[in-house]
Amino acid sequence: MQTIQQNKIGRNDPCSCGSGLKFKKCCINGKNDSILSIHKNITYSITYDPLPCVTYEKLTPEDASILMTINHDLLEKHYTTEELDKYIIQLEIYTEKYKTLSRVYNLLYACYQIKNEDKKSLNILFEMYEKFPDYVFAKINLANHFILNGQHKKVADIFENKYDLKLLYPERDIFHITEFTCFMATCGRYFIREGDVSMAKIFLNTIKKHTDNNYEFVRCLESEIEIYLKKHDPMNILNQSHIN
Repeated sequence: MQTIQQNKIGRNDPCSCGSGLKFKKCCINGKNDSILSIHKNITYSITYDPLPCVTYEKLTPEDASILMTINHDLLEKHYTTEELDKYIIQLEIYTEKYKTLSRVYNLLYACYQIKNEDKKSLNILFEMYEKFPDYVFAKINLANHFILNGQHKKVADIFENKYDLKLLYPERDIFHITEFTCFMATCGRYFIREGDVSMAKIFLNTIKKHTDNNYEFVRCLESEIEIYLKKHDPMNILNQSHIN
């Protein structure tokens, strides 16, 4: 387990967005100041180990084993097309058999996404969010859907204007690495659409400070920052130290 311990940034310290300026001359103003202070003052833990999950406790031993296998294979991208089709059939059965288990819906959504089953993935996404509005991946997946479809303003409502996991889930002290990276990257993508690339870089730098996992969400955020800089600040793209 890895623990995040973040200290308050001083006015004369280098700004963590990577601009090269002192904090007092950069992100100290306005919304950036508020969010950056949150990131510097909140303490919580990140774990690579599976979190205790009541999902598997509600399954039969056989179903629990199948679900854990599907979860592992999707995370590691270790499956064939034929196996993916079998996973979808099995998960569709589970959504009927275990209607209160959010993880089953999330895995089925992931399978539909991989298969480019757009209509089915969208249906299960909205069903998941309607049934489990507090489930972190229901929020993350719906937020990314709106980001990709030009409706990023809806992200603020989905995340309740709370761009830190601890604020969104104050009762929790531990988050899985996938929750941390996907949530932070989604926040970064949202701020790019808001035209605030300095905030996007703060989220990317926080991810890189605490994990070396190269999830697809993180790669998307890196790419979008580069695209934004090339379009809006072509001279800045020559120096990538602020996002490395």
